[in-house]
Amino acid sequence: MSKLAAIVAANVANAPKSIVPVAVVVGGTAGIGAAVAETLARHTHGRAHILLVGRNQSAAEEIISRLPKSVDGGKYEFVQCDVSSMRNVGSVTRALAGRLDRVNYLVMSPGILSMAGRRPTEDGVDLKVALHYYGRFKFARDLVGLLEKAAEQGEPARVMTILDSKSGGPIFADDMALEQNYSVSNAASTACTYNSAAMVVRYSTVA
Repeated sequence: MSKLAAIVAANVANAPKSIVPVAVVVGGTAGIGAAVAETLARHTHGRAHILLVGRNQSAAEEIISRLPKSVDGGKYEFVQCDVSSMRNVGSVTRALAGRLDRVNYLVMSPGILSMAGRRPTEDGVDLKVALHYYGRFKFARDLVGLLEKAAEQGEPARVMTILDSKSGGPIFADDMALEQNYSVSNAASTACTYNSAAMVVRYSTVA
């Protein structure tokens, strides 16, 4: 069996069967995030509650139109959010925490490929680092309570941040926003290190 065939078989075997899983897919309106949403919907045969989080509503609607028909309590929805804005992320996570009883899968893949220089957001953080780390971490920190509720019920509770598993770089402890040590390579590699450290230290109990 090829590696790809083995992965597909594992996806089929491990797809939730006794519950309607709740999946929050941040960056779900394009690329890998969209593919994750499509795969989960397919393997659960439409029996999943999938929330596509992103900026582009028309892209989300197009993705949703391709998903299997939702059944038995499953549903698909778009949640608009600019992940580079911590204020916007906070507003979205508060709304989700107020209406969801649990989250089984939190998948995060927002990002950009850019060779431009430092582009500060409203929070004073570089846009690339904000998307690749800070926005993701805030989603995970704010929604961990809902993941823990799923775990307490014996259900899957997983946090997945999709970025780069090979690259990493130094952490500038006195310059976390990379105001003094910015470069394209530092922005890319440091965000990878931030992600790895955050997931291991904070979310090992649910992932």
